[in-house]
Amino acid sequence: MALDPKYKAVVFDMDGTFMNTKVDYVKLASAVIDELTSIGIPEDIFDVNSGSKINLDRGLDWLSSHGRSSELEDVRDKVGKACTKVELENSGMARPFDGALDVLALLKKKGYKTGILTRGGHSYAARVLSLYNILGEFDAVIARDDFPEQDSKPSPMAMRHMADSLGM
Repeated sequence: MALDPKYKAVVFDMDGTFMNTKVDYVKLASAVIDELTSIGIPEDIFDVNSGSKINLDRGLDWLSSHGRSSELEDVRDKVGKACTKVELENSGMARPFDGALDVLALLKKKGYKTGILTRGGHSYAARVLSLYNILGEFDAVIARDDFPEQDSKPSPMAMRHMADSLGM
């Protein structure tokens, strides 16, 4: 029996919420900047301290405003692959936060559907969750590359995709 019947599912963020991961976010932002400058976007529009998503958005905006909108999808794909490569580097060091596995087990026992919603790549999320044999414990895992990048977290569309995946 559910703890509160008005709730049917619980969705966790992965990095820093359910799992204590060791993603090098400065290196991640640098990888984004490197990919974008390699196609001619000026380096001075980026800031490694602003994070990967902000820098990606700046690069995509620059492409759009310079008549290169036809490149957006390919650039998103190329940047996503570079990000996943960085995310995977330290994935073996990930650990569930204290109590996370107990909470997951309790939620499953009580009949809740569960999900992971992450800005990380799907292969990264699957690897991290598989380290503790819990990938299959989640009813859905939605990552950055499961839908168009513009629909990924923090877009509200990410939660809509999660709700659809959970049948909510």
